[in-house]
Amino acid sequence: MSAHPQAMHVVVPCRDESDALPGHLASLARAVELALGALPGTEVTATLVLDGCVDDSAAVVATWAQPWLEVLEVAHGCVGATRAAGVRQARQRGAASPEQTWLAHTDADTEVPPDWLLHHAAACRDGLDLWLGTVRPDADPDLTRRWLALHTLRDDHPHVHGANLGVRLSAYDAAGGFAPLPVGEDVALVHEVRRTGGRVGAHDRAPVRTSGRLVGRAAGGFATFLAAL
Repeated sequence: MSAHPQAMHVVVPCRDESDALPGHLASLARAVELALGALPGTEVTATLVLDGCVDDSAAVVATWAQPWLEVLEVAHGCVGATRAAGVRQARQRGAASPEQTWLAHTDADTEVPPDWLLHHAAACRDGLDLWLGTVRPDADPDLTRRWLALHTLRDDHPHVHGANLGVRLSAYDAAGGFAPLPVGEDVALVHEVRRTGGRVGAHDRAPVRTSGRLVGRAAGGFATFLAAL
């Protein structure tokens, strides 16, 4: 087995999520603080990427100043390009080698469990190059039941969610990073990591809770799927 990562960087794209950000940031703070205490010697940081926000997202984030949190503003209008910008920024913050750097990805409309980063660290320690987590929609009971009926929430599940995905920086680089796609950038990255020989694993031990809204920020995304149910 490998050691725990020397650096862990959380990358969070955000497009007009002022209502969801307080809950997201509170959950992320708990996860970061737990990781900092449980993983001595591991650098833990987060980059929140505001992509052309016209709401109060920037003002909300400004009230959450933390040494581990950095805010980047871009105007891509594309989640793939926004995630990639966050990775570039995170790369500049750490001095660890790409092989010992882990990127944990989630979304600004998502709340992560306190032990979320510990599971990401374990995936790195166990030699994975990419780890696929699971999500639960924050929706009404009927819609949640319909969603759960279509998802196999267990270890070795087949699902890909950018809201709960981790990747070793060296594997990310070998795969060419996130493609500038409006949707499906997570699926494309997983395909390329597998194609370039990366070791991929999946489990359901640290599910995140993501928005159950039916109108999303990009056509064809998670909200579109929920609306179709």
